[in-house]
Amino acid sequence: MRLELPPDAVEHVAKQAGVAASELAFYDFTSRAAKRHRSELRDLTGWHECTKTDLVKLVSHLVDVIWHDERREEQVRAELLRQMRADLIEPPTAVQVDTIIRSALHQADERAVAEAAARLARAEGCTRRLDALVFTDLTGDGPAQDDATAQDDEDDVESVLADIKAHPGNVSLNSLLDEISKLKQVRAVGIPEKVFTGIGVQVINAWRARASASSPSHLRRFAPEVRHVLLAALLFQRQREITDTLVELLNSTVHRINARAEKKVTEAFVAEFTKVRGKAGLLGRIAAASLGAPEGSVREVVYPAAGGEKTLKDLVAEMKATNAAFARSKREVFKSSYSNHYRAGLMKLLEVLDFRSSNDRHKPVIEALALIERQGLLHHLPAARRDRPAARRGPQGLDGVRPPHLRQGDPARHAHRVRGVRLPDPA
Repeated sequence: MRLELPPDAVEHVAKQAGVAASELAFYDFTSRAAKRHRSELRDLTGWHECTKTDLVKLVSHLVDVIWHDERREEQVRAELLRQMRADLIEPPTAVQVDTIIRSALHQADERAVAEAAARLARAEGCTRRLDALVFTDLTGDGPAQDDATAQDDEDDVESVLADIKAHPGNVSLNSLLDEISKLKQVRAVGIPEKVFTGIGVQVINAWRARASASSPSHLRRFAPEVRHVLLAALLFQRQREITDTLVELLNSTVHRINARAEKKVTEAFVAEFTKVRGKAGLLGRIAAASLGAPEGSVREVVYPAAGGEKTLKDLVAEMKATNAAFARSKREVFKSSYSNHYRAGLMKLLEVLDFRSSNDRHKPVIEALALIERQGLLHHLPAARRDRPAARRGPQGLDGVRPPHLRQGDPARHAHRVRGVRLPDPA
């Protein structure tokens, strides 16, 4: 009791009473006089000892406050002491305080699990699909299996859950396809979007961590409600993480294609590029020679004036190495790399992701994606996406979709092409 008194408070009261603060060391807190003094102080201030009824009320209050988003003991302790001061309850021993906190945290988690489990139960077939991630036979009525078959089924179940938990590999087409497959597996379970509405992120993260650290055999030992909530939290978080990963892989893949195209074109240009100096004087000599012998052949008149055929070839190569020519060559290599290797993965990506933007700067890209869907390139899309209302698909033409450098030349030549994606001619 003596150690629980703040030294500053002891010093302040000692000054008011006109005694030395060290006199407190001689006060016997276990004596009858001390008990009488505490009773008199309670009567004077209105405080009272913590009873069993108070303990029940305090735990109930804590559960009501923290069940949806708080699991930190320090914050729960602070709320407990605040409520005790508000109710004028004398704090119990440190051991009792710890017991109250542990009880409140346990009951809060039980309430949160019960709430989430009830929402999952209302989603048709969701709990059964969750159980399919950890059970090989959901009914128990199937034919008896030998040990080898049962082990194979167990390995398959563990493999599916392990795939969902796994992080992506390096940037590649295979990594992109693997992440798309994971996202489809997660979405197939059908976790309701609002299953964790009102429940804090740290609570969901704690459930997800438990599910991530548990094997299917361990998850089977949990109560059904707990198992369903843990798996739902895992899938709920992984769906968002995989979606973010796919977007990052998309950006990284486009950057990789662009970097490789730029490197390839740069190497090709450097290999054939020799800078020609004195182009103004060269042009003057060629003009003078041409005017002097207008009937002569290019080889006999122009070549000697230019200093030979190689000089003219170097001049042509230099003129090709302009920004426009470089960009055009890079686009061709970019398109070739996309068409021959990455197209299958990127088209599958458009199946599982919906792209939206409220920024007018990105509107042409969104319209281009709508155009791709409308032209039937994604013929294997789900019907729900294939049959969208026309109002959500964007405009019918390509105005504002193609950049200016792709609109040059004959319009009919590019009428059915967007950024290297060939679109079928309209019927």
